[in-house]
Amino acid sequence: MLPNTSAAIKKLDTLTRHSRSNSSEKYEEENGETTTHSDRKYKLKEYRDMYLNAVDSNNSNNSNSNSNSNKSGNSRLSANIYDTEDYIHTLTNKTNEYVYPFIDGLSLNIPTGTFAPNKRYNIHVCVYRVFKSGGNTLPFLQFKLLKQSASNELIFPSFKYERIGDDSNDSDTGKSCINHGNDAIMRWFKAYAKDIKFKGFIKTDGNAPEPECYLIYEETITSDRYKTLLRTELKNMTSTENWWWVCTHEIFNKGMVLHYPVSSIVRGLFASMPLIMFLYDKNGFTYESPTVLYTGFTEGSSLDEIRLIGPRKLTDDNNITNPNMLHKNVNENRMYGSQYYFYDLDDVFRNACYTYDSAKHKYKRITGPHIFRYAVFLGVIKVTMFDTDNTTTSVSINGAATFHDTKWEMEGFESVFHGKYKFGGRQPCELSPVFSIFDNTQFVGLSCHEVDASTVPSEFSDTVCKMVKLI
Repeated sequence: MLPNTSAAIKKLDTLTRHSRSNSSEKYEEENGETTTHSDRKYKLKEYRDMYLNAVDSNNSNNSNSNSNSNKSGNSRLSANIYDTEDYIHTLTNKTNEYVYPFIDGLSLNIPTGTFAPNKRYNIHVCVYRVFKSGGNTLPFLQFKLLKQSASNELIFPSFKYERIGDDSNDSDTGKSCINHGNDAIMRWFKAYAKDIKFKGFIKTDGNAPEPECYLIYEETITSDRYKTLLRTELKNMTSTENWWWVCTHEIFNKGMVLHYPVSSIVRGLFASMPLIMFLYDKNGFTYESPTVLYTGFTEGSSLDEIRLIGPRKLTDDNNITNPNMLHKNVNENRMYGSQYYFYDLDDVFRNACYTYDSAKHKYKRITGPHIFRYAVFLGVIKVTMFDTDNTTTSVSINGAATFHDTKWEMEGFESVFHGKYKFGGRQPCELSPVFSIFDNTQFVGLSCHEVDASTVPSEFSDTVCKMVKLI
């Protein structure tokens, strides 16, 4: 996601120094040698099984570490050694250990004088959880938002609070506000309210007519039934659902969850306090934040299979007997081999609502269309570029139909992306944007949504995403 960039991490680095055990510029390797921060090098930790016997065993765990760096912190880069200034945890570093500096900086007590007498305050309740996925992926943050029935906007649930009286009862005002929040948690979440604990308070502009304040809560997943549900089954959700667990990528980067906008109050908190978006390891290095992507049915799979197990790898069908044949459609799995394929929301409906008839060179609708929402760790990503006017050294877009890159994972990449392209001929063709994912530990299911089949046009077009509705 966008905040995991060098510029953002450098900016945040000064805010998180307090969470690091030592600010020394030297790092001790496992063999006792030291190296400076700028000389740190990270190397591919794992190769595919077929390559293991060809790799020096010393290269399988070649990261520099001491109290300031992560001993398990190998980024899956390439067989060549790369320098890195800003270290971001990727998939090879799977662990459930994390630090959340945002919470560390909050107080459990509301300071005296926070609430002026006879003034109303908007109290927003922000509930978060750290999703651990049973240890299969890196931990990541989610926030519980309430979908308003009239506008479909996703908001923090809130209540009005007003301090009545003079300064004589000021010391009890903070406790009273927190108690109001705790009571609201009990009303809203009932059965599992016991798993939701108060973590701190935030107040924004106190000069506003009704200042915005936030009570921060953490939900811990302690119920065995709830753990099982999260690990093994995508929750079926409809448009009438009230409560939604939302990822930071959806709040900060997209401002949308599916077709539902995220409130400016929610986005404003994230923009003004960026630490709310980041988990770190115990040494202060940031974890990768997942990108939310979608998929439809994989060929031959069923709804129950995808909900319980996940999508299938698409089979490599690069059996082109006549390389000069006119391709009316370019399948991504012809390009990148047998991998997992995910799409942005605008592009998933082609995959979710239609199948391609190679004999007739056209799309046809499928019955019972669904889309599946996933948190995807892209890790080290390769971007494939095509040349649309023969002015660069990239592959010509007209050669996309026969383009085949199935060894990218052997180069150390964890995912591949290409954007949207159109190319001509007697029948204009289109290459849709797609993310190709290497390993099933790079994603975890979030939710499942049925598409209203009556809203799916008989003919596929670029405007399908604006026409279909979810049940």
